[in-house]
Amino acid sequence: MFQTRMQSLTASGSEGIGETFLRMVRHEGLLRPVRGMSAMIVGAGPSHALYFSSYEYLKNTFTKYTNSARYHTLIYGRSNRATFP
Repeated sequence: MFQTRMQSLTASGSEGIGETFLRMVRHEGLLRPVRGMSAMIVGAGPSHALYFSSYEYLKNTFTKYTNSARYHTLIYGRSNRATFP
């Protein structure tokens, strides 16, 4: 079986996350824990922007074409038991 770098650094596996983090920084440098974070941000940023812009567009469209204010809480994604019997 192959071991990852973090698995080979761990002696017994019973240390906490703090000790493991400190050992990783000590052996591999201060910026090692944030390595790869830029790729995650580049991927997640446009995804979240598309999600929220689509949500706002659909929310405004449904609100505009709905005659009754009864459904607005449903469109806004809120639960309001007083509105729905």
